[in-house]
Amino acid sequence: MKITNLEINNYRLLSSQDLKLETDVTLIVGRNNSGKSSLVDLFIDLIEKKKTNLSFFDFSKNCYEDFEQAFKNYKLYKKSVDDKEDEKNQVDKKELVEKSLPKIELKLTIEYDKGEKNTEGKIVKSGDNLTALSKFIMDLDVSRNEAYVCIEYSCENTMKLFKDFLEYVKEKKIDSKHESKAILQFLEANISKYYSIKLYEVDRNKPEYKQLIESRALLDNVFLTRSIVAQRTVDDNSEDSKRALGGGFERYYKHTNLGGNTKEDIKKALETASEQLEKEYGTLFDDILKDLNDFGAKTPTKIPSITIKSILDSEKVLKDNIRYFYKDDCSDLNFPENYNGLGYSNLIYMLLQFASFFEEFKNSKPKPNFLFLILEEPEAHMHPQMQQVFIKNINDFLERKEESVQLIITTHSSHILAESGISEKKGFSRIRYFDNTENKLIIRDLSKLVIDSEPEETTKFLRQYLTLHKCDLFFADKVVLVEGHTERMLLPIMIKEVAESLQSQYLTIIEVGGAYAQKFKELLKFINVKTLVITDLDSVGEDGKKCCVTDGINTSNSTLKSWIPKKEKITDLLTLNPDKKSIEKIKVAYQIPENEKDICGRSFEEAFILKNADFIKTNKSKIALVKNKNDNEIMDSKKAYEIAPNESKKKIQFTFDLMTLNGWKTPKYISEGLKWLE
Repeated sequence: MKITNLEINNYRLLSSQDLKLETDVTLIVGRNNSGKSSLVDLFIDLIEKKKTNLSFFDFSKNCYEDFEQAFKNYKLYKKSVDDKEDEKNQVDKKELVEKSLPKIELKLTIEYDKGEKNTEGKIVKSGDNLTALSKFIMDLDVSRNEAYVCIEYSCENTMKLFKDFLEYVKEKKIDSKHESKAILQFLEANISKYYSIKLYEVDRNKPEYKQLIESRALLDNVFLTRSIVAQRTVDDNSEDSKRALGGGFERYYKHTNLGGNTKEDIKKALETASEQLEKEYGTLFDDILKDLNDFGAKTPTKIPSITIKSILDSEKVLKDNIRYFYKDDCSDLNFPENYNGLGYSNLIYMLLQFASFFEEFKNSKPKPNFLFLILEEPEAHMHPQMQQVFIKNINDFLERKEESVQLIITTHSSHILAESGISEKKGFSRIRYFDNTENKLIIRDLSKLVIDSEPEETTKFLRQYLTLHKCDLFFADKVVLVEGHTERMLLPIMIKEVAESLQSQYLTIIEVGGAYAQKFKELLKFINVKTLVITDLDSVGEDGKKCCVTDGINTSNSTLKSWIPKKEKITDLLTLNPDKKSIEKIKVAYQIPENEKDICGRSFEEAFILKNADFIKTNKSKIALVKNKNDNEIMDSKKAYEIAPNESKKKIQFTFDLMTLNGWKTPKYISEGLKWLE
């Protein structure tokens, strides 16, 4: 039994979303402020917490006009009552008021296994325990195997809300022209008086048919929801005030069912200690107890006899008694937890939380069908290798356990994404990308990513490349694909020169080589991230061998030929309108003439030389080129082709030399591309 789908309405950025979940692990990724944390908060507010903290500001902004319209509908209804219109008209207008008033909704599709029977009717495969879920199965179609549950934050009495609002308007002497705006202020202060959480069973085929479930606790019998939120409480201050790790051990003790007589032994030890303490208390407080017993003995206010007992409850004792220490291998001393690094503390804390919730689930009575865990940004304070260790431990833990656990992880960590989200078996199917670049949030389900060209080979390449190199593609505001080391290493300097505001954005630079950039085209288009592809003109002659641009006939660059702009002739590429160099949010930049003389390079190094001819002459002793330069020679395409470094080792040396020098200019094609990206 698992949750296969979430439908979310009117909650913060999640105004109208449909989210498909994997049966094991689903990873939620995306840029900052894209709604990932809102998903965690929604589960906490509607399911995990027994008392909601929802407020007016948890409603999506698009609801504000709906609140105003609902009030306008109420005024029409009220007028129909005052005018004594036809009863049906009054009923219709009242229903319109109630339907138009916004509510926050979380709809869960829970899929279950009915088991299998042979032709003789004997059970050959046992299914899920449907005792708890049966209360939510409204559909009697025996061919279906899912239940539909709706949890909503809605108004208890719409008519009373608007009646009270009109009293508020009258009291505040609000002009009728401003009534519809005032409803927002009224709800901001008073929404908790009128709204509450309700639980419904729903007919999936006919959503208008739903039945109220009186007790929210019934859902806990179906599945147990627990969250481990981004750790802002683990601290390493000297007061050690939060003792987060000690608290983690306490929680584990509370929920675990320890083997043997461990808990009973602790209880007996505390009882023995209580008896001893009572004797000590008797001696210590004997005089004061006598005085208290004698106080008012001859008056009506005589104090009842007092005795002092010692009651040591194991959980209460442990609550303030567990301290976490770690052993120093050199000195063999035990150091308090606040002397440990935040990364280790956070790692241990989350693993304790995870284990505690698992024990709580395992030992619950009645036992829920599955544990639904939400893990928010586990990477806090942890360096990359520790992040990988953590998520690997979690994955291994889930695989070892027979109990059913479903996990959602929200993360900004490319390492967690690489370890858990891009697997050899599942590809990208575990990833849900939250895209907030448009006017509204769009959830992009990477299980639906379609690769057109050589799908198996391309998917394998992308999975391996992103696992080893650049998973932060999924968190970047903008992306730059470059051919080689030179462009990648010099790009930050060029950005500072021609597109300075890009420095304040989350920009990822991915080195892909000239032959592999097009393998990213479907992925980049799917996640809708603005991308600049910086590649080379790569001119070749009729014989297919490389040559300078002035002698070139075609390009050998597969990106230019098969992706953008799908041109092969050098003349076509050099005369192409800039608008034709982009497809939606992806633009290609390749060498173009630097000036009116139409001189152009076929590679970055050549383009750089042509753009910075005078600079190179001035600094020729400081720049490594293949051949010596003659200051008297005119720098043209052929000359740049001759002197530009071709070997990888010399290109790197050329790059390092440029990194130590100031005053050179960015080639025109890169400058134009970066300004477009900016």
